[in-house]
Amino acid sequence: MQKFILFSGLVVLACTSNAQKIKQENVPANVMQAFNKTFPDIISSKWELEEGNYEASFKKNDQKTEAIFSSDGKYLQTEKELSSVNDLSPEVIAALKKDFAGYKFEDAEKIETADGKTLYELEAEQGETEYELVYDSKGSLQKKTQKKEDGEDEEKEGKEKKEKKDKK
Repeated sequence: MQKFILFSGLVVLACTSNAQKIKQENVPANVMQAFNKTFPDIISSKWELEEGNYEASFKKNDQKTEAIFSSDGKYLQTEKELSSVNDLSPEVIAALKKDFAGYKFEDAEKIETADGKTLYELEAEQGETEYELVYDSKGSLQKKTQKKEDGEDEEKEGKEKKEKKDKK
């Protein structure tokens, strides 16, 4: 559970902070070595520094991909942009139809963590209400963050929502 909480924090940081673009020559050598070891076939990438982590953006097989590394060179996760919400796992699609009927979905990504977990992140919007959702590959809601008009997000863990629902 601690690993998921740490990962959730990383997702929140990645989604709520302002990234600073940096030149590749300013990326620490240990981070570049880890990147080149993890993605030996990638020649060109753009880099950002975000809350102390280094994020490389590149295309792999015509798919926009981002890889995140800690400042000490540890690979954390890869985020791959999906061309359509229909590219989510069937379990996630079923959960969305059940829990968010009538919502519009966009900006779907597949996240692969260093410890081998697969997560899916996307935005759900209905009228003025907008959420950022994170599901595991089995269709279980892991995180739900409501976007507020003033730019602040209200984070709610999927399990808390489920507990409240079960009490009713």
